[in-house]
Amino acid sequence: MKTLIFITILIVTVSSEIKRYSFPDDFLFGAATASYQIEGAWNVDGKIPSIWDTASHRNPSSVDDGSTGDDAGMSYYYYEKDIQALKDIGFKVYRFSIAWTRMLTKSNQVNQKGIDYYNKLIDRLKEEGIEPMLSLDLPQYLQDLGGWTNPRIVKYFEIFADLAFKSFGDRVKEWITFNEPSVFCDEGYGWALHAPEIRTDKNIGNYLCTHHCLLAHASAYRMYKEKIFPSQQGKVGICLNSGFNYPYNSTVTQETVDKAVNFYLGRFANAIFTEEAQIESFKRSADFLAINYYSSNFVVPFDLLPGWDPAGSDNEIWGFHDPAIWKRAKSVWLYQVPDGLRDLLIWIKDHYNIH
Repeated sequence: MKTLIFITILIVTVSSEIKRYSFPDDFLFGAATASYQIEGAWNVDGKIPSIWDTASHRNPSSVDDGSTGDDAGMSYYYYEKDIQALKDIGFKVYRFSIAWTRMLTKSNQVNQKGIDYYNKLIDRLKEEGIEPMLSLDLPQYLQDLGGWTNPRIVKYFEIFADLAFKSFGDRVKEWITFNEPSVFCDEGYGWALHAPEIRTDKNIGNYLCTHHCLLAHASAYRMYKEKIFPSQQGKVGICLNSGFNYPYNSTVTQETVDKAVNFYLGRFANAIFTEEAQIESFKRSADFLAINYYSSNFVVPFDLLPGWDPAGSDNEIWGFHDPAIWKRAKSVWLYQVPDGLRDLLIWIKDHYNIH
């Protein structure tokens, strides 16, 4: 099986000395959005509240400036303008998420108005020669049942995925089950910094979320291959975010670097893309791996840092940026490390045999 890598890149120019390189003729440039961040119309035409609707209304500090996604970019009404912008730039791919909360009601009844919206969006993209790539997006009512800590959510997700495949799969040929699951598992269920802002034991919340996401991903993938693929001939993958990790000095070993990457990227990728995975149903449950890359870290193991408490991190590694070496962008966590993308892709190729 040939596994493809789709890449979403956020890199800031690091030098005034610009070198020009050419991309292969079949390399496709595109854009990506998330439904909550762009659609608006948060409570119209049968849409029910999402975890982000609830979090931003209940706790304005969930977003730095206290704003909500109630209106966002109003793409629900002005998607034609978005498509024109994609066309004007020359993009050939548009990855967007479809809101579970727009397509299914609390009683798992189909909301046809939500499906109609995405049908219109997909049809117009196809007419303009732009390929849609869809990612599947958590309603608040399922979070009230425990969200990604409740094993029942695996079946709910399969129902949602099945509806999406059957509704749009005649035109959509690339599917992403989850976009950056480590973010909502860590910051939603581990640290309560993002929706759903659940304060649990950090390790338990992360473990349950990660495990159930992997189960849901594998379940949706197997269902597609068995029931949908014969007629639609599409591909299903997962999108993971990761930076690369560099040894801060000569005392930091490659083993530490590999351990750091494995604890973040590998917690999902190892289960899916390695033959050594312990759970058989996870193995090779993807046709491609998509990567979101933003920045990278230096790493040092705790045993080289006297006074650091190993309980502060599961992998016992300190990851950090050095402003004296890397320039910072506007966000406090975003440093300009373009080499990290190349080194991360090489690491992925070597460890997972993905080309």
